[in-house]
Amino acid sequence: MATPSTAGRPTPERIFNALNAFQQTAALRTAIELDVFTAIGAGANIAAALAAKTGASEKGVRILCDYLTIQGFLTKEQERYALTQESAIFLDRKSPACLASMAGFLGTERARSIFDSLTLAVRNGGSVWSEGDNTKPNDEFWVAFARSMAPLTVRHVWDHRGAEKSEGGSCRSGLAGGVASRAGKRAEIWSRGSLQRARRKRV
Repeated sequence: MATPSTAGRPTPERIFNALNAFQQTAALRTAIELDVFTAIGAGANIAAALAAKTGASEKGVRILCDYLTIQGFLTKEQERYALTQESAIFLDRKSPACLASMAGFLGTERARSIFDSLTLAVRNGGSVWSEGDNTKPNDEFWVAFARSMAPLTVRHVWDHRGAEKSEGGSCRSGLAGGVASRAGKRAEIWSRGSLQRARRKRV
């Protein structure tokens, strides 16, 4: 991905990246929906094997994985793909710290369409959605939030090798543990009631 120049000369790179950010969102959500990261983690690390594992076309999987490699979610050596440490921890569904379910809330058409009306919302000074601002008690919007974002309330600590340890263990809390802990606290504060309802539905 292009990055803004640090040489002091103005460039349009930041603008270009911002206007094309939706492509990265779509690619990541597609990879999560097809379980590409889980398949690679299980050893399906070439396009043909990934196509067979995910039920997608070989060409489509190759293009998707090449794009994810450019964006830093995968690595590629010759024709073999591999997970980055970040993807192995947070995007492989076999990982206890997997956050892939977040795509069920953050990457939905509804979530995106809210921002499609941002210009009108700014002009009006508030939400332009007919159902309001989702602040009523037990709003289904937050039930969906809790169901998708619940993994953030599970506090895992990972050492520098990515090995899981209990929070009370001897290792230092790494980035993953800190992020999960802080975000988990916010999720509980924002929607404790909805989280309980979502958990009951999952049982």
